[in-house]
Amino acid sequence: MTEMPAMNSPWLVSVWPGMGGVALKAGEYLAEQLGMTHVGDFPCDEFFDVNHLSVDEGLARPGDRPRCAILHWRDPRERNDLVLLMGEAQPLTRGYELAHRVIEWAAEWQVSRIFAFAALATQMHPGEPARTFAAATTRQLLGELEGLDLEILSEGQITGLNGLMVAAAQAEGIDAACLLGEVPYFATQVANPKASRVVLGAFGNLAGIELDFMPLDAQAEEVDNHLIQLLDRMQQEARESDEAAGEPWLASGGEEGPQEGEGGEIDPEVEKRIERLFVEAARDRSRAFVLKRELDRLGVFEQYENRFLDLFTRGE
Repeated sequence: MTEMPAMNSPWLVSVWPGMGGVALKAGEYLAEQLGMTHVGDFPCDEFFDVNHLSVDEGLARPGDRPRCAILHWRDPRERNDLVLLMGEAQPLTRGYELAHRVIEWAAEWQVSRIFAFAALATQMHPGEPARTFAAATTRQLLGELEGLDLEILSEGQITGLNGLMVAAAQAEGIDAACLLGEVPYFATQVANPKASRVVLGAFGNLAGIELDFMPLDAQAEEVDNHLIQLLDRMQQEARESDEAAGEPWLASGGEEGPQEGEGGEIDPEVEKRIERLFVEAARDRSRAFVLKRELDRLGVFEQYENRFLDLFTRGE
């Protein structure tokens, strides 16, 4: 196990790959800004299988397993040192077990708080400011977060290790929180530096750490411009698909409200259309715009909102 230097009331920041690369980008940027020192790797080979063959000038060998790097920053104020754990991949199984292993290790070094970064997919337009959401394991920490410029996550699930780390910390009695940056639901596979920036902004305010966000802001502006173009193109493709299919009921801007049958239930034929669109949206993300437009036109989006956002994994 990696030997750690003497630390002052350290906080652990845990980041793993997820939607929009939000957590990893935030972790990498934090490490760069603070000049953090790589002190070793957390042993996690048993949680991963070798899944590829590496070839170098014709010589083959089993591929490397993902690493979990450990970095350290000594707080010059001697208040809270930071330990950053950055995983290259998430295991397919035994994630909660790995999270507990990390938390037990952190407890040995008397880590006083644990933070995970993640992403939250919403209906936001890429040209809008991204929001930061938060969830915490204690009322005290939640109260501190409420004093920042963010929104408390009222309900939902945070999947993957970026959520499981917080769950494992609570089980070990360590205060923990997850900070989630907002990303557009249609672009969860696209790196989103704007979401990473708002997460880091919230964390920096809580930790009392000043960070230079100019380089990250420039990256965010460039990505936003590309996403706006992508959104326009996907919406145009959805419109053309509607017209080609000869389905006028998919056109936007109609006045039709909820189509209900007896007892306030949605008409069976309308429900069949909705179910077909869910299947299509699961296969082709551009069809999600058609689905969303139809749910809005029928006035039933709220009934299907959670299921719709689950197509893109709402919190990860």
